[in-house]
Amino acid sequence: MQSINIGVRFQPLGADEPNVEDSTFKKHWVLAFSPPSKRFAFTFEAVPREDETICMPIKFIEGSYDAYPLGTYYGEWSDLIKVLEAHPQRNTAYSACFNNCQHFVAIYLTFLTAFAKYTYGKSLTIIYSSRYDRVTSVLNVQKPSGTQIWNDSNIGLATLNFLPIPAAGAAAIGAAAAAEATVATTVSAGGIAGFFGMTTTVMAPAAYAGIASVCAPLAFAGTGFAGAAYLFNKRDWKRKTLFDNPLVKGFPRGWFPALTFRERSFPNPTAEAKAKFLSSRSASAASTSTILMASASIPLTPHAVGAVGASALYKLAAMVVSMSDIGVDALS
Repeated sequence: MQSINIGVRFQPLGADEPNVEDSTFKKHWVLAFSPPSKRFAFTFEAVPREDETICMPIKFIEGSYDAYPLGTYYGEWSDLIKVLEAHPQRNTAYSACFNNCQHFVAIYLTFLTAFAKYTYGKSLTIIYSSRYDRVTSVLNVQKPSGTQIWNDSNIGLATLNFLPIPAAGAAAIGAAAAAEATVATTVSAGGIAGFFGMTTTVMAPAAYAGIASVCAPLAFAGTGFAGAAYLFNKRDWKRKTLFDNPLVKGFPRGWFPALTFRERSFPNPTAEAKAKFLSSRSASAASTSTILMASASIPLTPHAVGAVGASALYKLAAMVVSMSDIGVDALS
């Protein structure tokens, strides 16, 4: 039985700002797991792929990792993999408003809580309950039965990622967008995707095509600039993100396929974007080392990892970037 500290990091999108707990609903969320010694950490997060689906990268970080604490899980490190395999967001379409990194964190915590509740010998102690409640508030729970859950909308994150107007004006744009003809515009992706140097084709209303080309929208899975009307289609996204509440119905015990390398890896960024990402994370994290790649040549498991039984999770850790891949000069 291991004690595993759980934390959440609130990462500003594309900025070198530190991890600060303010305006959290406009930031990228990352789950962090570490032993009591804090000699290393594993992080789980959700980011959009080029093919409009969610990937869930697993990273290994040597040394302490800057995250806000939530509580402690008592079980095995391999349990974290089981919960991730059961995550309902696997291979689903990304939406900055309805199916994003924040929903990923909230859903994972809900499933981990259920796993601890319904599995003999496991337990979860939430120490910072107000933070836990705030993080999981991005999910809607069916009332009064509580048997089903679906993702709540996050207009703040959506507008931050791709609308060059105040949130108050989004409805007006949406109404106009629904009536306008659309044109295809290729732009550099903004928000999370832009952080990785991606580009995307946006179906934008003709009247707003010029704006779309300069505002760098995040337009994955139909949630692009013309998505102002699409974004507010709550009924459709409720249907897409609906799942049984594991806290009521129990943790799902069916067979779930193992995580593929593609699922647990970051999208392929440019060398420039990788350098930017690494330098940004290194500056804002307390102590970050080169993140290791899970491939045919898996590095030897560090003693601190093997000593607490986290070897299986370590072998799944996907590469964010290696120093040899981009060169030291790229970081200067």
